This record gives sequence, C-alpha cells and structure tokens, in this order.
Amino acid sequence: MPNIRIFLLLRNILCKIRDYKINLHVVTDKKYCFLGGKYLCLSTQSILNRIFKRSNVNVHFYEWSKKNLSTAAKNSDIGLIPIPNNRRLLLKPENKMILMWSLGLPVIATRTKSHKRVMNSIKSDWLCDSINEWETKIMKLSLGKKERLKYINSIKNFLKNDYSTKSISNIWDKVISL
Repeated sequence: MPNIRIFLLLRNILCKIRDYKINLHVVTDKKYCFLGGKYLCLSTQSILNRIFKRSNVNVHFYEWSKKNLSTAAKNSDIGLIPIPNNRRLLLKPENKMILMWSLGLPVIATRTKSHKRVMNSIKSDWLCDSINEWETKIMKLSLGKKERLKYINSIKNFLKNDYSTKSISNIWDKVISL
C-alpha cells in the first residue's frame, strides 16, 4: 500500500533539484485506503498529482504488476527508496533495493540498517540521511558517467555472487542438510 509520507518525502527531495525537469515513475496500488487499509479509499494517481502539482516533477503512474514494474524500470535512470523517519518504516528489509538492482537500476535510498548492510557488501554508499544528501547523490549519479558505471558493475557482481540461481541453491542445500 502506498504511503503518503513517502510521497511527501519524495516531493521534498525532488523539488530541491530545481534546474531539471524530473520524470518520476511510480509503481504502486491503484487506491490508497485509510482506516486499516479498507475504508475511505482515494485514487493514488490523484494523490500523487496533488502532491506534485506546480513542481518540476512529471509523475508517471503505473498500477502495480510485474509487467508495469519492468516497464517503469526501463523508463527510469535511478531507483529511489526514501523512507520517512518512522521507527516501523525504518525496519523495512532491503527487498525493494535488490529488486530494483535486478531490474538494472542503480538505487539511492534512505540509510537504514538493511540498506546499509547491502550497500556495504558492494562497497558503495548511495544512502542518504538528509534532503541535501539526496540532492547531491541524485545529481552525482545522474551526471557522473564513471560513478554510475562503477555502481552498476558492483551491482552486477553482487547479484551474480549473492543472488544467482547457483548461490541461492547452495544456501538451500545447506539449510536442508542441517
């Protein structure tokens, strides 16, 4: 379920980058429901349009599906995973980062324990603690071809070594043999 606080944080981050027109591709649920996720439902696209109204951000909304996720990734240069300063949200695992990496996107994310653990494994730091850090890293990754290529190569090596069919099978073999 989409989280309005995440959209607002994204707005704060992206609107700081004033000199560029930004295309934001969002893949999520069609409706955002309040009150336990069941009642008072609103269109996620209309929420996004309101949040990014009169900004330098052009929102492209995709209803969640594997096909739409792949399409959005192909149309994107960078994956962003901002997480508001909320104890529960900061405990989210790194699944989204690994998924974006597997779709070929370098990712900039909020510094959480899980994101830091995975970033450490590729010996990179594309994690942010402040809006200014987000702006700096987005610009650096967008404009720096060498930085971008280095990051993408480290992702490829990480996925090959840690998320290949062979490495996953080896882990399962160890678990089953216990």
